[in-house]
Amino acid sequence: MTALGRSEAQEIARDAYVFLYPVVENYRVLFYQAAWRDSPRFVAPFNTFGHATKLLDHRSETIVSPNNDTLYSVAWLDLRAQPVVLCMPALPDRRYYSVQLVDGYTHNVAILSPRTTGSWEATRCLVMGPNWRGCLPAELRGIRVYEADSEFVFALGRTQVYGEEDLDNVRRIQSGYEVKLLSALIGTVPPPNPPEVTYPPIMPGRPVETESFFACANFMLQYLHLDDEELPMLKRFERIGVGPGMDFNLQSDTRDAICSGAIEALDKLHSYIPAVRNGWSVNASPPLFGTKEVMRGRYLSRAVAAHVALYGLDPDEAVYYMSVEDVNGDHLDSSKYNYVLHIAAGQLPAVKPGGFWSVSMYHLPDRLLVRNAIGRYSIGDRTSGITYTADGSFTIFVQSQKPTRPDELTNWLPAPYPPEYSGRFSLIFRLYWPDKKLSDSVYVPPPVLKVCMEGSKL
Repeated sequence: MTALGRSEAQEIARDAYVFLYPVVENYRVLFYQAAWRDSPRFVAPFNTFGHATKLLDHRSETIVSPNNDTLYSVAWLDLRAQPVVLCMPALPDRRYYSVQLVDGYTHNVAILSPRTTGSWEATRCLVMGPNWRGCLPAELRGIRVYEADSEFVFALGRTQVYGEEDLDNVRRIQSGYEVKLLSALIGTVPPPNPPEVTYPPIMPGRPVETESFFACANFMLQYLHLDDEELPMLKRFERIGVGPGMDFNLQSDTRDAICSGAIEALDKLHSYIPAVRNGWSVNASPPLFGTKEVMRGRYLSRAVAAHVALYGLDPDEAVYYMSVEDVNGDHLDSSKYNYVLHIAAGQLPAVKPGGFWSVSMYHLPDRLLVRNAIGRYSIGDRTSGITYTADGSFTIFVQSQKPTRPDELTNWLPAPYPPEYSGRFSLIFRLYWPDKKLSDSVYVPPPVLKVCMEGSKL
C-alpha cells in the first residue's frame, strides 16, 4: 500500500467521520444505558426493557432533543446468539404508542405502532440479527419478522402521557412491554452464550476525541452488516486504520491530517443547511430519518440527523419541524428578544385520531431541555389550561422571563436565560400521526416572530 499524503489522509478521515458519526453516537447511548453497569445513566441489561417513570426534563442528557410528550421505554437487544420476540400489550384507551427498532447505523428497521399494525390490540414481533440462520418455528408462523443490519438493535418505546395525573396509567401499560428470547418463548434448548464483550469507554459529551471516536467506530463495525456497495468505501477507510475490529492509533505522520479531517467533518455537520420555509426545516423533505432504503447513500443527512435529533421516527409516524432562526434568518436568542408563535384556527396541524402535536424548547449548543420556573418543556394540544382565542387561534409566548399577563402565562413556553444558558435556542414542532403524509408543500408551521422585551425596542 502506498504511503498516505496529508491531503489524502485528511480527506479519508473526513469521509469516515461523516459515515461513522451516527454509529458512534448510537454506541454512546448503548454504552451508558446497557453496557456499563455502573453508569449513572444505566437503564437495563441487554434484552430487557427499562422504563422512564416520569417525563424527561432538563436533567436528561443521554439523547439530544428528547421529547417531553411521552414516557420512554428502552431495550437494547443483543441478537448475536438468537432472535428475540417483542410483546406489546393491548391499549384499550387508544392512546398513542410506538416502538421504534433502530440498527447500529441509526436506520429505522421498523416501527411497531397502531399505525403499522392496524389496531391497539396486543401484538408481538420477532427481531433477528444479520447472521441468524435458524428457521422460524411453526408456532410463530404469521408473526411479523424484522431483520436488522446489526447484532445490537435499539428498541425505543414512546407511550403518550396526558399529564402528571396520568403517569400511573402509563406505568401500568409499560409493565406489559416484554422482550423474550426465542428459545425461552418456544421452550427449546438455548444456543451457547455469545462471547463476552469488552466495551471501549466513550466520553459522555461532544465532540468525542478523535482517537476514541475511531476506536469506538472500529468496535461497532464488527457487529454491523456491510453492504457490498459500501465495501470499497470501507476498504479506503482502512488506509487510516478504520475498519471492523482494527486497532486504531493515531500515528505521528498522519495525526494532524486525521484530526483535521475530523474537524472538517464536524464543520460540515454544523454548517448543513436544510430547506427552510417560515424559518422551519422539516424531516420529511427529504427525510432525515428512515429505513436503510430511504437513507441509502445519504451519509451526511444521516449524520446530521444523529447530531440534531438522534432516533427520529419515519415521516409517516411523526413529522418534525425544527427552527433555530426566525423568519428573517436571525438566530433565536432569548437573551435579546421575546418571541411569539401565532397559530391561526386554519393553521392548526391536522393529526389522525390518537395523534397529537407539541412544540418543545432546547438550549443550544447542547440541544437539551431548558430548566425553568414552571417545569414546562413543551406545549401543545394536550397542555392543561392553555388558552385559545374566540376564533380558535392559539398563541405561544416564547421568552425567558415569566409573563405578567394571565393569558400569556397559560401559553408560555419558557426559553433559556443567562447566565445559566447563552440564550440561543431551537424549537421542534412535532406532529405524531400526521393526518396525511406531509411534505413541505402541504403544511409548514407559521413563523416565529420577534416581539419587544419589556423596556426595549426592536
